[in-house]
Amino acid sequence: MGTRHLTIVKSEGEIKVAQYGQWDGDPDSTGVNIVNFLHDISHPELMAVFKRRVNLCEWITNERGRAIDAAAEMALDNAPTGFTYDSVYPEFSRRTSWRILWLILNGKEIYLQKVGADERLLHLTSTRYAAAKTHWRSSDADRATELTNSLSFGDDRIFCEWAWVIDLDANKLECYCGYREVDGPKGVFEEFDNPVRLLASFDLPITADYAEFITRCSPPEFLAEEE
Repeated sequence: MGTRHLTIVKSEGEIKVAQYGQWDGDPDSTGVNIVNFLHDISHPELMAVFKRRVNLCEWITNERGRAIDAAAEMALDNAPTGFTYDSVYPEFSRRTSWRILWLILNGKEIYLQKVGADERLLHLTSTRYAAAKTHWRSSDADRATELTNSLSFGDDRIFCEWAWVIDLDANKLECYCGYREVDGPKGVFEEFDNPVRLLASFDLPITADYAEFITRCSPPEFLAEEE
């Protein structure tokens, strides 16, 4: 479903990630997937790795963005079957959505090695934990992830229906909603005139079950006479 949204990470007082997503931004899709991600990295050592990788992220310049688009267009014109923009620049793709969190954590090279529908790369079971730590301690894992800053999309309440904010400073996951029934604080969108508004906030680690999470992230319904 075309439910436009943002996946945001705040760290050290700054927005480090503001990833635009084109589809499935709802609580029971992107919201739940982000909750799963946070559960997977809830171990203090893993969270420390994620924070370090987030703080390495860099915004691309307009010039860099144009160069990437030109290079991608040229590559696609001469590409073999099955070659896509997402297979070269997933960090800039509108399809990546919340998966940008895994890309940042594991690095682009490992992210692109995913098999089938298994998006939760290097899922931290006991048998894979040592391999994951070895990768994260390698020089490649310290390479900065280039990103596009799409934070201003949150100022469009018509098209931006949801925004999910992982606040690593406050240890919270915040749910913002663009629906007109929601009129909470602006939060991380304070600089904008009429952005999406804060609907729900969860302390990390999240203890709410999926049903409670989705309920708290559901906009209020007005009766006809109230509207």
